[in-house]
Amino acid sequence: DVQQLAGFTIDDFDAISSFSVQPTVYVVMAENWNTIDDYIANAKANPGTVTVSHNGEGGVWHQAAALADAAMGIETTYVPYDGSSEQLAALLGGHTDAACISYNTVADYIKSGEMFCLGAMTDERIAALPDTPTFKEQGYDVVYSSFRGIVAPAGLPEDVYNKLLTACEAAANDPEWLDAAVKGSIDPWN
Repeated sequence: DVQQLAGFTIDDFDAISSFSVQPTVYVVMAENWNTIDDYIANAKANPGTVTVSHNGEGGVWHQAAALADAAMGIETTYVPYDGSSEQLAALLGGHTDAACISYNTVADYIKSGEMFCLGAMTDERIAALPDTPTFKEQGYDVVYSSFRGIVAPAGLPEDVYNKLLTACEAAANDPEWLDAAVKGSIDPWN
């Protein structure tokens, strides 16, 4: 259990508010694969040889890759990096075959056709990538995103909790925040 390594668990916190979500996509270079079926066939024919980058052992994109691979019935080799920029460089440089990563990191590459997105790990298509199908649309039940939020130590007095919740709700609906979020490629939590 990874939580035991930290010395605290989720139960030590009270969730106040989520403020953004970053949907996950599973991408490859378009010159290598341009259909999910070709990718799956290659991975099944060569178990463990396809490399998929993620943002660190047990991190969100590692978990996303494992879920997607299980749903597709394939075995790949996971390659950890310290963050999305390193993942992107590895994929562009041909050091890895695929990446599970936040869509906003690779959206321009998908739109240009340089990268092919096997699928978005969302219930519905990502608004910024309307031509990219979800895994669910393609018959694979994979939904996985990275969320950002605010927590406080568990056991806050109710009046303090309510004040924080009210402030977070006001901030989340502030037009200035919503505008800044869009400009910063952050998907506000609705």
